[in-house]
Amino acid sequence: MYTDGLTEAENQAHQHYGIDRLSKIVRMYWHRRAEEIKNAVIDDLHRFIGKRPLDDDVTLLVIKQQ
Repeated sequence: MYTDGLTEAENQAHQHYGIDRLSKIVRMYWHRRAEEIKNAVIDDLHRFIGKRPLDDDVTLLVIKQQ
């Protein structure tokens, strides 16, 4: 689960992070622990936006059944 602040975060070119990019990262890390998936998404978000500040709050909840 996530808030729109995640997918609507913008980079320097005013492009949104988007659902496609979020889905790609989750697919790459689906086999990892929930904490690792969350960290991978947040790290990728920060790489994407660069030095641009977030305009909205970002909430991400990853729950995984082991």
